[in-house]
Amino acid sequence: MAQIDNIINVNSVWNSTTSLPILESVTLKVWIYSGIQGNSVLDNNDLAASNARLLDPTYTLRGTAILNGTDKVASFDIAPLIRDYVESELNQTHNGDNAVWVDLQRIATIGGQELILASEHYLALDGYEYTMDIVGNQYDEEVRMSNIQGDPILVSEGSVISIPVLSSLVDSFKYLEQGLLVTSDVLALSDDSSEQILYIESDINKKPDWLEVTLRDGGGLKFPIQQICEERYEHVKLTFVNRLGAFQDVWFFANSKRALQVKSDNWNRRNLVSGGGAYRPTTVKNITNVNETITLNSGFYPESSNVVFEELIQADNVWITKGIETFPILIKNSGFNFQDSNTNKAINYTISFEYAFNKMKSL
Repeated sequence: MAQIDNIINVNSVWNSTTSLPILESVTLKVWIYSGIQGNSVLDNNDLAASNARLLDPTYTLRGTAILNGTDKVASFDIAPLIRDYVESELNQTHNGDNAVWVDLQRIATIGGQELILASEHYLALDGYEYTMDIVGNQYDEEVRMSNIQGDPILVSEGSVISIPVLSSLVDSFKYLEQGLLVTSDVLALSDDSSEQILYIESDINKKPDWLEVTLRDGGGLKFPIQQICEERYEHVKLTFVNRLGAFQDVWFFANSKRALQVKSDNWNRRNLVSGGGAYRPTTVKNITNVNETITLNSGFYPESSNVVFEELIQADNVWITKGIETFPILIKNSGFNFQDSNTNKAINYTISFEYAFNKMKSL
């Protein structure tokens, strides 16, 4: 089983801090890599090459300790360094290599002597934290969705349900339909970075109404599933990287509107046709970019789903699924108004986006 001391969300500040009364300086060695996790070492042992971890660290940082109260402290924010190695690329099964291992080893200089400290091992994800969050262990979220605890999962009727979980904390799952088993599986433990977040999925065309998750510590979680059948409009699925660094699906069940935005410039050409002719224009339009914009309406959602749309608006990486194809998009909304059941009779969200590429394939 992989060793994970904590999770590093690479889109927020993350400090490696050493604090001792007589600390002089610290050298911090940082290994960032994908694949099978390397072995750990105890105090007074150098971290060496092991499995996918190379001998030489990715970064070596050095800092002089400064006085802070009664201690002297050396601190390094390493999140920006790690972020360069975390890239979210969606595939059809959601399982993507958007997680990396981060191994640290600190060498503290005290009284002119170097003290090699035991290695530390982290899982880095494409997530973020809020300023008002309570600082703690980010490793205790078995299901990697902010809205999931006790809330219904809304899906298009008969579609595949995909829920991100930490494989080191979740043992097995089963989808039920009216009390009968639809899909079940046991999750294998893995030391591979790409298998730390797994997506527990239902079978396509099945209509489960309940999800039960069994944890490795013997506990369990249960979530209701609401199948939405709205035949007037095409159901549209967006997938985004949420605050916890996982791919999350959100369905839009109501009407949608499409529009095109065309950017062009004009240029004049000489009319080389003998004798000229008004039928052949000398002023020509040159189309430089065509963006297709789509505005979606979510349909009615419970108030507890506010967090889903909040994280969708904030997401750097968003995709739309059309048939079997998935395309990157850019959310155009620059603001978000929270809705609640006291002031809104029905909670419906409107999201506008454009494709993250030129619709016209140009030279």
